[in-house]
Amino acid sequence: MTKHTEPDQTLIKMPSLTAVKSFVAAARYQNFTRAAESLCVTQAAISRQVRELESFLGTELFKRVGRSIELTPTGSIFFDAVQLSFLNIAQAADRIRKQSATNTKRSLALCCSPAFSALWLSHRLPSFFSANPDVDLQLVTTENFLSLEPGCAPISSSPSCRRYVKGIEVSPCFMTLFIPCVRRAIWRRIPR
Repeated sequence: MTKHTEPDQTLIKMPSLTAVKSFVAAARYQNFTRAAESLCVTQAAISRQVRELESFLGTELFKRVGRSIELTPTGSIFFDAVQLSFLNIAQAADRIRKQSATNTKRSLALCCSPAFSALWLSHRLPSFFSANPDVDLQLVTTENFLSLEPGCAPISSSPSCRRYVKGIEVSPCFMTLFIPCVRRAIWRRIPR
């Protein structure tokens, strides 16, 4: 005879962790689009998850002002609590990973543009992983190098990122050839 376990009321009363994670990203960036980029999902998914969370809690967590968002007082209280909880979870997971004897991987976080990732980096990753099986790569693609996540090393096609990120060393890895594509009639009008 199987003994049935009573439902855990604490877990049943909790909101979706996916919705909470979407809320934290939206609160952190104060923008649904940037939150979506940080979680590699669509802006619509973030918006839907936040609406689901607001419906679950029975209150608005954000004031929507045009294209920007601001936390409501209730949203600020929830953000502080959730942020602390996520920090505790991340620290516990990090301690467990470090204690694990089988997981001796080194971590490398890189930040680059989507074009650089697709056109240059993606073709080189298989050989990189073959040569470095002990590296755990976290790749963040963004066009916004001004607000990098802490610990993320930027890879940019422009040395200008040195102005925005302190302590960065710029080393060119290849030269880019730009070829203009223009109609002959327009090309003839361009002064040389």
